[in-house]
Amino acid sequence: MVNEEIFQEGLNWLQQKDPDALLVIEGMCQGSSSLTKELVSRLYGENYSKNSHLKLKEKLLVVLAITISNGNMQPQTAYQSRLSYLCGLSEDEIYEVCSLAAIFSGFATSLNSMNVIRDSLMSLKSEE
Repeated sequence: MVNEEIFQEGLNWLQQKDPDALLVIEGMCQGSSSLTKELVSRLYGENYSKNSHLKLKEKLLVVLAITISNGNMQPQTAYQSRLSYLCGLSEDEIYEVCSLAAIFSGFATSLNSMNVIRDSLMSLKSEE
């Protein structure tokens, strides 16, 4: 069961960072409102929006590294790279995560992720 207050907190945080976020996430979750609420609540309401030992930039880098290393999370890699860029990470910082991930997850996985990230960032820049 999703805590409505945490969901709203996560949604507000996310929409401040990326006004198009909910559309992107709903598409990523294939229209499942319960899955979308769970994702927004846990990742954005409980983690990204809260102060903790890690700064936001560090949290973004960790999540991006996880999606890249997994190799089967192209939609999540695309969105997390978009969000990372919107939150102030540079393209070089984002691509460096791919280089580091290649050591553990393999070069093909990282190269595929690099292509996903490139497309995501190019799309974002064309919106500006």
